[in-house]
Amino acid sequence: HTPMVRLPEEDVVFVFNLIRIPPSNDAATAARMVAENRALYDRIREAGGVQYPVGAFAMSPFDWEVHFGSRWPQLREARRRYDPGDLLAPGYNVS
Repeated sequence: HTPMVRLPEEDVVFVFNLIRIPPSNDAATAARMVAENRALYDRIREAGGVQYPVGAFAMSPFDWEVHFGSRWPQLREARRRYDPGDLLAPGYNVS
């Protein structure tokens, strides 16, 4: 009942979550960890994986287009229709 959930096109799907917390309040360490998260995501995406749409790095409109594939136009239309003020999830950068 969730038509926009993006899953790999496989019979068996493994779901995992990687949670990394910087050991201190050091902005440089946090930025490095976010960059490492992004690099890991890029490797996973190249291997056919997808991301649960909540993460610790920014996704560009192009990233979302790749993520949703052929359903991208449907998602953009739903956002325009039901959230014209971009209030529900402005960080998704989908508009």
